[in-house]
Amino acid sequence: MLVLVVVLAFLLRGQILAARDQRTAASQMDAGAFLTAEQWLARAGRFDPADGTIDLMRAACFRHMGQQLRWSGAMDSAKRKRVSTKLFDRESHLGKIHFGAPVDQEQQAWVALVEAGALTDEIAAAFVHGYLVLEQPDKAKNVLDRWLANDSEGAHALCMVGVYWRSLGEHARAEREFERVLAREPRHELARTRLAELLEAQFRLAEALKQWVELATVSDGEDSAVMSVARVLRELGYMDEARANMEWLASRSEPTTDFAVEMGHIEIECGNYKEAQRWFEQVGIDQTGDVLTSAANAFALDGKRNRADQFVARRDLVDMQSRRHYDLRVRLAVDPYDKDAAVELERLNTSSDSTPIQNGEYGNTQAANPLPQSDTGADLYKLHCAVCHGETGDGNGLASHHLHPRPRNLRSGRSRLVSTQNSVPTLKDIESVLMRGMPGTSMPSFDDLSPIQRKSLAQRVLQLNREGVREQFLRARRHAGEEINTDELREFVELRTTPGKSVQIPTIGPADLQAIARGKDAYFKFECDNCHGERGSGPWELPLYDESGRPSVPRDLVSESFKGGNDPESIYLRILLGMPGSPHPACPSIEQEQLIGLVHYCRSLSQDPKWASTNYQRAIRATRRTDVPAPVATP
Repeated sequence: MLVLVVVLAFLLRGQILAARDQRTAASQMDAGAFLTAEQWLARAGRFDPADGTIDLMRAACFRHMGQQLRWSGAMDSAKRKRVSTKLFDRESHLGKIHFGAPVDQEQQAWVALVEAGALTDEIAAAFVHGYLVLEQPDKAKNVLDRWLANDSEGAHALCMVGVYWRSLGEHARAEREFERVLAREPRHELARTRLAELLEAQFRLAEALKQWVELATVSDGEDSAVMSVARVLRELGYMDEARANMEWLASRSEPTTDFAVEMGHIEIECGNYKEAQRWFEQVGIDQTGDVLTSAANAFALDGKRNRADQFVARRDLVDMQSRRHYDLRVRLAVDPYDKDAAVELERLNTSSDSTPIQNGEYGNTQAANPLPQSDTGADLYKLHCAVCHGETGDGNGLASHHLHPRPRNLRSGRSRLVSTQNSVPTLKDIESVLMRGMPGTSMPSFDDLSPIQRKSLAQRVLQLNREGVREQFLRARRHAGEEINTDELREFVELRTTPGKSVQIPTIGPADLQAIARGKDAYFKFECDNCHGERGSGPWELPLYDESGRPSVPRDLVSESFKGGNDPESIYLRILLGMPGSPHPACPSIEQEQLIGLVHYCRSLSQDPKWASTNYQRAIRATRRTDVPAPVATP
């Protein structure tokens, strides 16, 4: 008999262990710890992989956390296994309501779920969330009121109150409710997640990071919590710590689509565009517009504009489908019996025409046509410049978010490198910038273009500037309610865009000790050390801003390349004329002998090798973040 018991226990050990883990998971779910519960259920599933009830419990966790795709996956898995039809239908019904499927008769649906064994908390939460998805806050409020009348202090009910207020934009009230829940039940992971999301959406990143770290801790390093820690670390500029968290995550589980997306974001922020491309290539096209935009940026910043345009084409399609989805939900909110809208919405929700990116094309989405190869300024600008400076030159190109310093607004911003007394650039000034690039920025050299192409491109840049100056005049007059005078407009544009007399640069002979000594005296006399430091390496602490109010860092004259070039003539112009639009001032009162000496002194400070900093490094040096916590260690 004892032998029989031992044999049965051995044969059923998987089911026994699975049942134990299910009980633990159920206890965690009661406390709102759905991430932790899902981990216990995943373990239970390994002990008893044939039990579909475990998948249904996992689906419930995903439902509460708002993870619709994972919910659908768990439901599909349960359907293929042994599971009660009653339990399956109950979770299916709850999930559909939670994710926004229209409900014809609320009372009948509620009674049916009660008869199926669903708890009040489960039913009420599904209806509140579903009504908010359908943008029917009044109905959500009615359900909440009935729920709170019977359970005014329940953690789940209070959490949904917070979700309700957040949906209405009442962030302060939502925050208070989430904090009430956590004061009552610190393990309530759903409330902590919603609080962290709320803080992050308000750009209170340091506070959000604290909540995400706490969530990762209490959930024993659950994947999505650790990934959220990495995301906020990235947003705060702690790239090494963000990468460390992701590497730790990769060491314990297979990389997911979300993992690839976050790694792509980290690499693009660090300027590792090819690595970013590798990660984004692993991402299917069934993504949000933000992800597709970042993927496009990774290719655009590496000069692969046609590939970038393919991602943009898909993003536009996703945006169009999203708008259609929204329109259909509005129609159903107004008329729940609109069958055409219901059928189309169901088709959009269940369609699976998204396929991975392969060979530069998308399933049923036609790849973008190659950009025209021509010598016209407009085509050259679109091909080489629009991704950063924007299609109209406003500085808001597709990749501008990832760049530091931000691309210049060609329509209103002043040119940094000029050779004229009125600081208006000549055509040759623009061509020189195109030829050399702008060291210390993302502006590359276009020395591979022919002289004719560079001239055409420079003419296009000057044309965009004239258009912008004209717009400024018209906008100012309209704002003042004044009549537009054509002659005044023409005079204003000509004054602002016509180069003045070019500065005559004297012959600058070779440096000698006396000239360098004179330059050093001038360096301190004209207080160059206030920005560039006593030794030319820059103190960095000085808060400086450009014409757009963005942080600007003084050049390290020792270790960085000079933006206008290291030749004596270029440095002469930078000292005399300054860098318009930046904190670097002009120095018109300096005597020529002092100026030449200062040129030699600045050149004497320069040493090799030069820094080649990334966008991320430049941004960190510019902002000198002091309002964020210490980096978070890897879990």
